Formats: sequence, C-alpha cells, structure tokens
Amino acid sequence: MPVWTLSLREDPDKDDLAFSFGSITHHLGRDATSAFADALPAVEGLRQKIAVQRDKGFTGWPAVSLAVLSTQPEALGQVLAAIEQLMSEDST
Repeated sequence: MPVWTLSLREDPDKDDLAFSFGSITHHLGRDATSAFADALPAVEGLRQKIAVQRDKGFTGWPAVSLAVLSTQPEALGQVLAAIEQLMSEDST
C-alpha cells in the first residue's frame, strides 16, 4: 500500500498514527474506506473521529495516539489487521 495512506508522527506533541481517509477513498472507493474504518479498534477518541469522517464523506485524517495503542496490544493488532485488509483491497 502506498505510504500516502498512513502517517506515523514522532513529534512529542502529536505521537499518533493517522489515516488518510480522503486518499483511501480516492484510490479504493468509499466502500473500502468504510470497511477499513469499521475494522479499526474502538479506542479512546478514534470511534468519534471516524463517525465525524463518515458524516463528512471520509475526507480527513483521523488519528489514534501511539500511547493509547501501546497500552492496548489487542487494539494494535486490530489496526494491523485493518491495514492488511486494506492492502488486500488494493491488490484486487
């Protein structure tokens, strides 16, 4: 999957993993973006950000804190599984 879809920031003020829903929608379509969003874990703040993106047509960059993911190994596994699912969408 091209790097334009995910962004990992190391800035101490913004230590997060962000997803370019606009780019995913542009390249793979709204259905693939919706499936990707559904596959992401329900961790602190992410569900609300995804709901906003659904209302806006999947155009933004919702993000999840790396600190939150580091305390929830199952959530990290869900993020990785969602990315793998997205990658398989790209190859079909």
